[in-house]
Amino acid sequence: DKIISCLIGLLKKNSEHTHNLVSSFIDWNTNYISTRHPDFIKWNEVLTKEIERTEMFSFKDDNQVFKSKDKRITFDSPPNILKINSAISEQEMMEINIIKSLVVSYFEIIKKIVVDQIPKAIMCELVYKSEEKMQEILFSEIYECKGIEDLVTESDETSEKRKRLEKNIKALKQAYDLMCSI
Repeated sequence: DKIISCLIGLLKKNSEHTHNLVSSFIDWNTNYISTRHPDFIKWNEVLTKEIERTEMFSFKDDNQVFKSKDKRITFDSPPNILKINSAISEQEMMEINIIKSLVVSYFEIIKKIVVDQIPKAIMCELVYKSEEKMQEILFSEIYECKGIEDLVTESDETSEKRKRLEKNIKALKQAYDLMCSI
């Protein structure tokens, strides 16, 4: 029980450090956006794609305008009270789509990094460091323990099993000697 409690304490200590490291790693990657990452889509690529997409939609609308035979332009009188239109303009929609594309691209990069780096951090900080410290902690706990006799004393069950096995070995040796003499 003492050995198990020592090992659990060691794992808890190292797991706290590992948890802090993983949390810091996630914070580093979410708080600082590295636009120079090779996988990060370039601003001009996103802008070009978005312009092409909006031109496709606006081109369809322009064709309908040109087909109109009425050449007069009429304007309505301005209203006394201006109301905010809840509809999003084409420019705003384009900006939203660009930002969305950039964020999605960045978080895809972060996902790859996390999938690659977090297991490495756990193995290094939790498994390997626990393995390095395990023998040291166990020896220090055993030698500093006041009830060392209790730790090295056999349980009654183990003692009985050992005695039975010794009797079986003795009987098998006698049977072997008897077989060899015949």
